[in-house]
Amino acid sequence: MKFSLAIFILLSLSRGGTAQQTKYEIDDVIYRYESVLEDTTDLFSNIKIQNQFYPCVDEMTVAESTLSQADFQLVSNTGYLEYYSYGDNVLNLLGMKVHDPFLSIPDMVIQFFTPIPVIRLSKQEQFISEGTSDFFLVYKRKNWPDSLQDWANENDVTEIRINGSIEWDSRYIKKDFYKNLYMEESMGNVIEYNKTYSVNKLEVKKSKWQKVDLTQKGYLQDLFSDTKEKYYSIYAIGSVVETARLGVTPHNTFTMYTQAPIGSHPDCTHSTNDIYVFPNPTYDDIKMRFENVDNDYYIFNMYNIIGKKLWSKRIDVHSMKHEEFVDLPPFEKGVYIYGIDTPKGKRIKSKRLVIIDL
Repeated sequence: MKFSLAIFILLSLSRGGTAQQTKYEIDDVIYRYESVLEDTTDLFSNIKIQNQFYPCVDEMTVAESTLSQADFQLVSNTGYLEYYSYGDNVLNLLGMKVHDPFLSIPDMVIQFFTPIPVIRLSKQEQFISEGTSDFFLVYKRKNWPDSLQDWANENDVTEIRINGSIEWDSRYIKKDFYKNLYMEESMGNVIEYNKTYSVNKLEVKKSKWQKVDLTQKGYLQDLFSDTKEKYYSIYAIGSVVETARLGVTPHNTFTMYTQAPIGSHPDCTHSTNDIYVFPNPTYDDIKMRFENVDNDYYIFNMYNIIGKKLWSKRIDVHSMKHEEFVDLPPFEKGVYIYGIDTPKGKRIKSKRLVIIDL
């Protein structure tokens, strides 16, 4: 069978609240949807957004900032957070609460010593920004990957801290058109963002803090090697509010931002084990999406409603963001339970799956 359940999001939209904003305003609500692309592209005009699969939604609110230097913060109901300020007609990123750039551990707060320019309000064709900024990160033994936990146990390490830096190169590259959810076409300015995260100093805590020599080969040196991020964002002309994003590195993704929800989607969870199974209900096959899980194999099990195991499939995950079609057997319509297990048999996800008639 082929995965064939299209998401007809246009039917669930209303025309309300679609006026283009030029700046983020306190109490604005923004809905963020992300899908994985098969190929790299920098052309927003190539994206047919109604054909993308969005397994979850981040509901984000523009709020008064808890950081004194910031004018506002963009915070998700799942914990994701970014701090911004306005200055000299430029929107600046001051910090964020995200998966860290090295271990992808959630809810790590990064505050940049130097603000990072994101976009100009006017004369966007002239926007260019290059620079570096330092930041600190402290890793306590929470949500560490299993391999790092094992290493820490063997070496009596209780904490890790780094002095890191981000180097960025951001610039206007072209105009492109973008079709919104109503298939209305509008022109926008495309900005290319290139970021490199590096570790300048690494220390581990045993009985006391010890510096790690980053010039030597080793487990920690490999774990905290440079990471790169590249993406393109499109903005309506004269606006600093991001309309959509095309991710290139580390993953090919498409992200869109809307002022209204586009139907019924579960909240994105931004935890260590982000696993999505969709569509649900389904009348055909399903698709699985793994984010921020260990590179390993997982077992997908199907049960009937009273818990009898009906079928299982091994899923091999080789990257931090992995999607795979699952060809289901010809189950009768009804309610089933699926469970996803680690190689050691630990259940990390369980939920109902509804199969319907076409």
